[in-house]
Amino acid sequence: MEHRVGQRSYCRLPVTLRNRRTGEVRGEILDISAGGALIKVADDAAIPQGLVKIEFQTPPPEQTPCEWSALVVRKTSDTIGVMFDRRHKETVAWRMQSRTKSYTQALNM
Repeated sequence: MEHRVGQRSYCRLPVTLRNRRTGEVRGEILDISAGGALIKVADDAAIPQGLVKIEFQTPPPEQTPCEWSALVVRKTSDTIGVMFDRRHKETVAWRMQSRTKSYTQALNM
């Protein structure tokens, strides 16, 4: 059953996840939508569970700092899926939709 909220935008954005139990984990956002994101992480042992804070910057030229709450809803050996806190969904959609499309186009050139 598909639970995605909004259209997925593929990107490659550095991200930091913070969690009380695992501390700080660095990764890369692979895709993002208004409802959540898929994040590649380097170390399986450090994959957080539960609530996390996600910190990243929107793609150039704005590079706006973002810090959002999210819930880890899916894990594999090197990726996690997160669902954004409800209050962030409109902000995510507004900030990321057009910017990640232009960023993805720049990556593919």
